[in-house]
Amino acid sequence: MQDKKTQILKVASEIFLEKGYENTNLLDITAKNGGSLATIYKLFSNKDELFCKAVEYCFEEKTQMLIKLSKDYNYNSLEEFLFVFSKEYYKVFYSDFNFKFFKLVSVAIYKNKDFQQKADEADKKILENSFANALRKYLDIDEALCEKYAEMYISMLRGSNILDLFFTTKLKLDEEQINKHISFVNFMFLKMIK
Repeated sequence: MQDKKTQILKVASEIFLEKGYENTNLLDITAKNGGSLATIYKLFSNKDELFCKAVEYCFEEKTQMLIKLSKDYNYNSLEEFLFVFSKEYYKVFYSDFNFKFFKLVSVAIYKNKDFQQKADEADKKILENSFANALRKYLDIDEALCEKYAEMYISMLRGSNILDLFFTTKLKLDEEQINKHISFVNFMFLKMIK
């Protein structure tokens, strides 16, 4: 039954991303997924619960992508790690998927006030499980300070661009501007921690 639930969540998240919450009907999900409304109602009490679980599923997918960024590479220096991480982070964080996803998160938070805590926990998980752990390889500092540095770096990297996720459909920076921003953030971050 868990495989069926995961499949429904995957399909539901795709349809919610494509159509939005209001324009999605549970019949759309059963049409694409197969199965029946009875199966959906056996696993989820209503559309709201399915929607929130589908957004959680997307959060987990996004979290795993970002954790993978820090674990799959071997770097020669902190500078190299920061450069590669930041380039890949931009690709994941500001992807077309994430623009649609953040709009869904806004709806989910509106529908379920506890959802903000889940969003914050997902961000914390990314920071603690990936970036902060990777930083520890290069910095001889305690765990708590490393986590603060990770939080500071990610905030600097996002900058005001994070607002684009909520209010536009695409990142307003071109590749050259992104590279300048990354270079500036990396320069300032390295200067602050040394």
